[in-house]
Amino acid sequence: MAHLYRLALEKAEPNARYHAVAEEGVSMRAIVEALGRRLKLPVEAITPEEGQALFGWFARFAGHDLAASSVQTRRQLGWEPTGPCLIADLERLDLNER
Repeated sequence: MAHLYRLALEKAEPNARYHAVAEEGVSMRAIVEALGRRLKLPVEAITPEEGQALFGWFARFAGHDLAASSVQTRRQLGWEPTGPCLIADLERLDLNER
Protein backbone atom coordinates (compact mmCIF):
# COMPACT_ATOMS: atom_id res chain seq x y z
CA MET A 1 0.00 0.00 0.00
CA ALA A 2 2.87 2.36 0.78
CA HIS A 3 4.10 1.90 -2.79
CA LEU A 4 0.78 3.14 -4.14
CA TYR A 5 0.81 6.17 -1.84
CA ARG A 6 4.29 7.03 -3.07
CA LEU A 7 3.21 6.72 -6.70
CA ALA A 8 0.16 8.89 -6.04
CA LEU A 9 2.33 11.58 -4.46
CA GLU A 10 4.85 11.48 -7.28
CA LYS A 11 2.47 11.23 -10.24
CA ALA A 12 -0.83 12.66 -9.01
CA GLU A 13 -2.92 14.58 -11.47
CA PRO A 14 -5.13 17.45 -10.26
CA ASN A 15 -8.46 16.20 -8.86
CA ALA A 16 -7.56 12.58 -9.59
CA ARG A 17 -9.06 9.77 -7.53
CA TYR A 18 -7.20 6.54 -7.05
CA HIS A 19 -8.61 3.25 -5.84
CA ALA A 20 -6.37 0.71 -4.12
CA VAL A 21 -8.40 -2.40 -4.88
CA ALA A 22 -6.96 -5.63 -6.23
CA GLU A 23 -10.22 -7.05 -7.53
CA GLU A 24 -13.55 -5.71 -8.66
CA GLY A 25 -17.05 -6.85 -7.86
CA VAL A 26 -16.60 -8.12 -4.31
CA SER A 27 -20.10 -7.84 -2.89
CA MET A 28 -20.95 -6.67 0.61
CA ARG A 29 -22.60 -10.07 1.08
CA ALA A 30 -19.33 -11.90 0.27
CA ILE A 31 -17.43 -9.70 2.73
CA VAL A 32 -19.97 -10.28 5.52
CA GLU A 33 -20.08 -14.03 4.85
CA ALA A 34 -16.27 -14.23 5.02
CA LEU A 35 -16.26 -12.35 8.32
CA GLY A 36 -19.05 -14.57 9.66
CA ARG A 37 -17.08 -17.72 8.76
CA ARG A 38 -13.91 -16.36 10.34
CA LEU A 39 -15.68 -15.24 13.51
CA LYS A 40 -17.84 -18.39 13.57
CA LEU A 41 -21.00 -16.27 13.61
CA PRO A 42 -24.20 -16.87 11.67
CA VAL A 43 -24.97 -14.48 8.85
CA GLU A 44 -28.49 -13.70 7.70
CA ALA A 45 -30.15 -11.17 5.44
CA ILE A 46 -32.00 -8.31 7.07
CA THR A 47 -34.53 -5.82 5.77
CA PRO A 48 -33.55 -2.23 4.96
CA GLU A 49 -35.47 -1.11 8.05
CA GLU A 50 -33.54 -3.54 10.26
CA GLY A 51 -30.33 -2.33 8.65
CA GLN A 52 -31.21 1.28 9.46
CA ALA A 53 -31.92 0.38 13.08
CA LEU A 54 -28.69 -1.63 13.36
CA PHE A 55 -26.26 0.57 11.43
CA GLY A 56 -27.79 4.05 11.70
CA TRP A 57 -26.24 6.49 9.21
CA PHE A 58 -23.89 3.76 7.95
CA ALA A 59 -26.87 1.78 6.62
CA ARG A 60 -26.79 3.93 3.46
CA PHE A 61 -23.40 2.43 2.68
CA ALA A 62 -23.83 -1.06 4.17
CA GLY A 63 -26.98 -1.65 2.15
CA HIS A 64 -25.31 -1.14 -1.22
CA ASP A 65 -22.61 -2.84 -3.16
CA LEU A 66 -20.38 0.13 -3.93
CA ALA A 67 -18.18 -1.02 -6.77
CA ALA A 68 -14.63 0.26 -7.02
CA SER A 69 -12.18 -0.22 -9.84
CA SER A 70 -8.45 0.29 -9.93
CA VAL A 71 -8.22 0.28 -13.73
CA GLN A 72 -7.59 4.05 -13.84
CA THR A 73 -5.18 3.85 -10.90
CA ARG A 74 -3.19 1.09 -12.59
CA ARG A 75 -3.09 2.91 -15.90
CA GLN A 76 -2.21 6.36 -14.59
CA LEU A 77 0.25 5.33 -11.92
CA GLY A 78 1.66 2.11 -13.34
CA TRP A 79 0.60 0.31 -10.17
CA GLU A 80 -0.15 -3.38 -9.78
CA PRO A 81 -1.64 -4.70 -6.55
CA THR A 82 0.23 -7.36 -4.60
CA GLY A 83 -0.82 -9.58 -1.76
CA PRO A 84 -3.97 -11.56 -1.17
CA CYS A 85 -7.41 -10.63 -2.47
CA LEU A 86 -9.89 -9.20 0.06
CA ILE A 87 -11.80 -12.40 0.83
CA ALA A 88 -8.61 -14.46 1.22
CA ASP A 89 -7.21 -11.76 3.50
CA LEU A 90 -10.36 -11.80 5.66
CA GLU A 91 -10.29 -15.61 5.80
CA ARG A 92 -6.80 -15.56 7.35
CA LEU A 93 -7.50 -12.66 9.71
CA ASP A 94 -5.62 -13.09 13.00
CA LEU A 95 -8.30 -12.73 15.65
CA ASN A 96 -5.73 -12.65 18.47
CA GLU A 97 -3.83 -9.68 17.04
CA ARG A 98 -4.57 -6.44 18.81
